[in-house]
Amino acid sequence: MSIFDRRRFLRTSLVLPATILLGGTALKGNDVSNTNKNRPFEILVLGDSIMWGQGLLENEKFYNIVKNWLQKDVLKEQRLINPPWVEAHSGATIFPETDASRNSLKKFSSGETNVSSPCILYQVENALDHYKKTLIPRESVDLILVDGGINDLTVERLFKVNMTDEKIKHYAQEFCGYGMKLLLKSISLSFPNAKIVVTGYYPIISKLTSHLMLGELLWGMFGINPPNVLLDIPFSQNHRLRNALARRCTLWANEANINLQKAVNTINEDFSHTSPSGAKNPRVFFVPIKFQEKHSYAAGEETYLWKVEQRLKTDDHMFQSRKTSCEVDGKRGIDDLICRRAGTAHPNVNGAVAYAEAIIDKLSKEIVPNASWI
Repeated sequence: MSIFDRRRFLRTSLVLPATILLGGTALKGNDVSNTNKNRPFEILVLGDSIMWGQGLLENEKFYNIVKNWLQKDVLKEQRLINPPWVEAHSGATIFPETDASRNSLKKFSSGETNVSSPCILYQVENALDHYKKTLIPRESVDLILVDGGINDLTVERLFKVNMTDEKIKHYAQEFCGYGMKLLLKSISLSFPNAKIVVTGYYPIISKLTSHLMLGELLWGMFGINPPNVLLDIPFSQNHRLRNALARRCTLWANEANINLQKAVNTINEDFSHTSPSGAKNPRVFFVPIKFQEKHSYAAGEETYLWKVEQRLKTDDHMFQSRKTSCEVDGKRGIDDLICRRAGTAHPNVNGAVAYAEAIIDKLSKEIVPNASWI
């Protein structure tokens, strides 16, 4: 770990003493999350814009699709599921960007507004506050969905000309490896009986992405006119540029997912549940999201991602309302243009269904049989 990595990692550890020091007894817990099966089932949602469901209506978001499946096919009439408590929001990073205390952070009007704070580590603290105020024991949280890491990197940095393969691997290790391990430790200690699902990332651009749509993509993500040269490639050579960006996006997604899986494995070594038979059951599960090239940005009718259309409007379902929230939350100039088009390259309705199906597959095969939820 570099000096920068170590400094940032340790600094973040120091700003979250409450969640890290909740008690050593949570290190190796028993699977007792549902000893009171008469109480409602609790779901907590932490993470960034993908977990939030950027551009989707509430019933379209994959955490609600998962919730509905659990109610209908697993818990049925035996247990009621409370509406998921959602701390995830657009723009959230794992690490705080400043040394400001959590209590000093501004509250924003909508999770659609792309802001880094509260970071996902602080989202854990905010969730603890919520459950305390609503008299729900933190031990009663059953399922947590979480992601994180892409906003610590930023897509802007990924597309910079001086970004090398080694740097991409380094950032994936720093944010999706070290960062996710710290986050999962905080979550595991804070909610000692919850099963935790970590979702992976997907390549935004593939070789099937329309080379004619690169300009709109840059407008949507960065709020700027396409440059004459990107990655040392003239923008007029958009086929070549598209392929270079596709390779870079694929490398990031692969390295991010490798490190997320490693983080999950490491945490399970210390935070497994012990079943009544004495067997060790993992608490944390990684769910890779296996989008194909045809599902990437502007790859055709089967794309799983929202895109920028004519007059630089995004085709997501929250574009109009997001214009209002961006204004209310003080976005101005280029920041406002980016905020309005924040749905760009996020999972659309079909993409959200694909996420939900991947999570449900993991739940049904590996989590539900050992969770004692009913």
